Amino acid sequence: MKNYGSILEEKKTSESAALLDDSITVTDASGQIGEATLSQLQEQRSTLEAASQHAVGARGLTQQARQEMRNIEFRVVKEKLVLGFVILLLLGVDGASRPISSD
Repeated sequence: MKNYGSILEEKKTSESAALLDDSITVTDASGQIGEATLSQLQEQRSTLEAASQHAVGARGLTQQARQEMRNIEFRVVKEKLVLGFVILLLLGVDGASRPISSD
């Protein structure tokens, strides 16, 4: 026949074992959640790094486009100046070639 003290001790041992099993289950679940979170963070980092590289590339293309627009603008201004000079030259030649009339 078992005495009351040994029954109480067995019950405490059983409860401790159950609590320990629950703790191990929670720890394992926490570890899995942590691994999943870490994996998601690594994917996000990879995505952000790729986006950063695309932004750097876009910035370079923007700078090239800006420089090309300046070059085009310079050529347009230069052509306008040349055309203005040619018009003035032609007006001068035209005025010089007309006879002066004495009316």
